[in-house]
Amino acid sequence: MNKLKAVVHYRFDAHVEGDFNYDANGNFSGVSPTKKLNEQNWSFAGENTFHATRYLDFVTGISYEINDVLRADGNSDPLPERDEWNWQGAAIYSYSRTGKVHADVSSRTRFPTLFDRYSTRFGTKAQNPGINPERATNYEIGVSDTLFKAVKLSSAVFYSDLDNSIQNAYTAPSGSNSIVIYNADGHNYGFELSADWDVMRGLRIGGKLHVPPAQS
Repeated sequence: MNKLKAVVHYRFDAHVEGDFNYDANGNFSGVSPTKKLNEQNWSFAGENTFHATRYLDFVTGISYEINDVLRADGNSDPLPERDEWNWQGAAIYSYSRTGKVHADVSSRTRFPTLFDRYSTRFGTKAQNPGINPERATNYEIGVSDTLFKAVKLSSAVFYSDLDNSIQNAYTAPSGSNSIVIYNADGHNYGFELSADWDVMRGLRIGGKLHVPPAQS
């Protein structure tokens, strides 16, 4: 009655930066010392599907995420190391051999990237190594079914509550001088519709509509 899955993910990101310098007359004046930025990400996750009845499944999952900046040349702040828990839950009801209705809720973290933390955008932004990770609590209800044995349709409505979303802000009136990376709360909501048509053996045509999306 239970199907248990587990996974471990590892990702290593590396950035190497070097500048070629020129004076006011356009003459080459040398190469700046090379800067290196490195970070690693670990993810340990588990998911269980409980087949409550022939038609009803419950899915639960949890993960532990670690983000560790290993090197950041040219930065005097402490190297960030963050860890977060994520979770999800869903109910899936099969009302026919091909039709399903689902409802799910999840809470997920997005860590800031090396670009978010350390990029100066060609001198227009100050570094912000300590920016907080972004968390989204997501709610979704959807339905999918197959028509005429060849056309699969699916649709869903969703709402996401965002805490500490990672945003760009422009401090100059022109909107192009100084950029600040900051955390802000908000929400996204919208509607999705997708279709896949198996035209013949070996050929499938599909498309997806995402509306609006709205956010604030």
